[in-house]
Amino acid sequence: MIQQAIILVAPESLLCLKQIGGLSLLKRNILTAYKAGIDEVMVLASHDQLQVIQQACAEFMDTQSLKVFSHTKSQELFANLKAVRAHLQERFFIMHAEEIYSVSHLNQLKNNLLSRNTLIIGLRNQDNLTKPLQSLIERSFQLVSKNKNDMHLSAVHLSILDSEKLDTNSIQVIPVILNKGFWASLSDSQEIPSIRKAFFSSLRKPTDGWIRRHLNRRISLSLSRVLCHMPFSANHITGMGTLLGILSGFLVASGTFWQVFFGGLLFQLSSILDGVDGEISRLKLTNSAKGEWFDTICDNITYLAFFTGVVAGLYNQGYELLYLETGLLVFGLIFFLALMFYYLLRYTKSGSLTAIQSRLMKADDLKSSGWIIYGISKLKFMMKRDFFSFLFMSLAMIHKLHWILHLVVIGTNLSWMVLLFLRNDIIKVKPSEATS
Repeated sequence: MIQQAIILVAPESLLCLKQIGGLSLLKRNILTAYKAGIDEVMVLASHDQLQVIQQACAEFMDTQSLKVFSHTKSQELFANLKAVRAHLQERFFIMHAEEIYSVSHLNQLKNNLLSRNTLIIGLRNQDNLTKPLQSLIERSFQLVSKNKNDMHLSAVHLSILDSEKLDTNSIQVIPVILNKGFWASLSDSQEIPSIRKAFFSSLRKPTDGWIRRHLNRRISLSLSRVLCHMPFSANHITGMGTLLGILSGFLVASGTFWQVFFGGLLFQLSSILDGVDGEISRLKLTNSAKGEWFDTICDNITYLAFFTGVVAGLYNQGYELLYLETGLLVFGLIFFLALMFYYLLRYTKSGSLTAIQSRLMKADDLKSSGWIIYGISKLKFMMKRDFFSFLFMSLAMIHKLHWILHLVVIGTNLSWMVLLFLRNDIIKVKPSEATS
């Protein structure tokens, strides 16, 4: 198991202190290593950079989980590694401070066997495999990333340092293609705008619905670009979204035209902020199981507040079928929430609904579950928050609260039925799916 990472700072350059997404590249690398389960990080910088780098790493150095070492500009990385050999464990990562890695990149390298005289090299694409292995080895032990199209990430076995100089003939190389997750290499400050743009675009998800992709995500990314530089955490954003959701319920409960109108609008804004909190957590690398649970609980508070407001608004309007539909709604909500939280607590290691939702979204492999479940799964787009929030906002704006109640009653009761029918598939969910 790899528990150490060495982060190399390019000599005569402080590009690693440039901020992208609210964090400097250096801090982002440190947090990425910690998120990948690394216990100790060692930053290797030149003597001229030492004081500035130490100041940048001060918050981590207080925890004794990070150390900063200096090297001379004329030394090669191999010689520097030998100089700090006494501080190295048997296996460690080599990272470059001017690059952005994903946690998945480090985890993928960790999953490979790293035995004596072995070097695992992370490559960005298949084209790098055509290059001589000797060249790949030498580039892994360079202080400066000379080829920006390569991914300069390696896992090293300590035994490689036993030779007087780098012996490429005795090293066993395991190339690994790391094609998942965002990666970028910064070699000039002029590249920051383009890298920043690509980095924010990477926050989009392939599972985003049409409304989130073309409306919500455009707004949420614009907000995240501003908020990531402010002292707001993802939980702060989640809390603000929940307050908007609760306020939307109070406005809708009045039953008057304009209050219902603005209540629907606030419910949609709450949905947009639900995207912002996820973006901020990924930008600042603060995602955690507790945060996922907080987000899930707050989402359900928002739904309950809004649905309660809809029922109260219809009561004030004298809706005839209110008691019947409210009873069906309460019944459906109780069963759905009970099943959802049971599956999350019993079979996953997080509070994220991603695992369950991803299973329900796979319509093509649900044919074996029967044509009814398969048919219901074809309505998968309606289960996404971006869709029903926008739909409910639209209905509230035209004062059709009873239509919202109809849809909620049908949706909640169909949802618990599907969860119950697919219980054998949901319990097979892997923990990794729940946190993806």
